[in-house]
Amino acid sequence: MKGRKGQVAPELMLGIGIIMGLFLLISLFVVNRQIDLRERADHIEKRDECLKIANLLNSVYINGPGTEARTNSNFLITSFNSNLISIEDLKNEQSSEKIAILASESGPTKEEFYNKANNEIEPEPDWYKICFEDIGGEGCDLINVTWFDQEINNTLSDLIENLDNYTTIYLEDPHIQFSENYIELLENWTAQGNSLILSRNVMCTEQMSGEYPLSSYKCNPNGSYHSDEWQVFDVEINQRSTAWFWPYDWNVGINNSNEAFNLFPGDKLSFNNRPFVTPINAEGFDAIAIYRNETCFGVTPCLGDSTDKPAIAHWEIGEGKIYYIGEFSPEFINPPGNDFSDVLINLIDVAYNLILQSEKDSDITCAVASKTYFQQITGDFKIKNKNNVISFEDVS
Repeated sequence: MKGRKGQVAPELMLGIGIIMGLFLLISLFVVNRQIDLRERADHIEKRDECLKIANLLNSVYINGPGTEARTNSNFLITSFNSNLISIEDLKNEQSSEKIAILASESGPTKEEFYNKANNEIEPEPDWYKICFEDIGGEGCDLINVTWFDQEINNTLSDLIENLDNYTTIYLEDPHIQFSENYIELLENWTAQGNSLILSRNVMCTEQMSGEYPLSSYKCNPNGSYHSDEWQVFDVEINQRSTAWFWPYDWNVGINNSNEAFNLFPGDKLSFNNRPFVTPINAEGFDAIAIYRNETCFGVTPCLGDSTDKPAIAHWEIGEGKIYYIGEFSPEFINPPGNDFSDVLINLIDVAYNLILQSEKDSDITCAVASKTYFQQITGDFKIKNKNNVISFEDVS
C-alpha cells in the first residue's frame, strides 16, 4: 500500500500540470484572438474614415474651385504631394528633431514674425541672429531690432556649430560671407536629408572694390567683381536690388503650386528687390513663381535680367530639400490683404514635416482624384478647393 500511495502523487501532479498547460494555451489563444479582433476593428474603423475623407475630397475637387465641405475626425489625416491620403492615430509624444530660424538685422526680421512663429510652429523653433557693423553699429543696434538683444542670444556661428541638432533651418536674409566655410557645411547638412529654407540675400552683397570685415554685410571676393552672382547649393543665386512696381503693383506671379508653399496659380506678389535663382546641377528644380515680363516706356524690361526668372523655387540636394524665396516680406496684390508671414510659417512647418513624414507605405491609405500637397489635420476642419488645389482649414 505504501508503494501505491507513493506513485499517486507524481501522477496527480502530472495531470494537474497538463490541465494547467491546456488552460494557459486556451487563454493565450483567446487573448490573441481578442487582439486580432481589436486590430481588425481598428483597421475597419480607419479604413471607413479614410474612405469618408477621400469621398469628400473627390466631391470638393469635382465640383470645382470655390467648393467647400466641413467635416471632423478623431484621427490624424495626412495628405501627401500625390493622389494619396493616410489615416493614423494621434500621437502625444514629441519628436526630438528641431527647427532653427535665423533673424537678420538686414531687412530686418520683424518682431511680429518672431512672435507668430513661436506661437504657431510646432515644435517651437530655436532662434539665432546675425548683426552687421555697417548697418546699426556694433551688435544689433538698429532701432527697430533692439528686441534681438532681449530675445535672442545665439548667433549664426552658433547655429553652424549646432547643425546636427536640427532637421529644418530657415535663414532670413543671412548675407553669408564668402570666406567662411558655412556654405559647404550647410550643403553637406542638407544632403544628409534635411530641409534648408533661404530668403533674399543668401550671400554677402558683392562690391566692385574695397575690403570688408567678416562683420559686414558687404564683400569683395578675391578683389574681382562677378555681378553679385553666386554658384552655391547647386544653383546660381543672382542678387539684385530695387524692383519696379513695388509696392503698388505686382512684379511676381505664382505659376505653380507645391505642397510646401501656400501659394496658388493666379496669386500675385510685389517684391521690393528682384533676386532670382537658376539651376546648375540642381535635382528636381521647380519654379513656383517668376518675375513679370513687362517693358518700361516700351523699350527696356522693367525688371532687367530678372524678367521671367524664378523668384520662388525648390530643389533637392542629396537626400535633402532646399526652398528659396527672393523676398521675405513682399506685399500681396492678389489676393489683397494676405500676410506673407503666414506663407513663411506654413513653409517652415511643412518643410519640417516632409522630412519627418515622407509618403507612407501604410495599409490605411486611400487614393483621391486630385493631387494634394502635404498637410496634416484633425478635429473639425474644412476641405477647400482653391484653383483646383485641395487644402484643409482648421475650424476647431
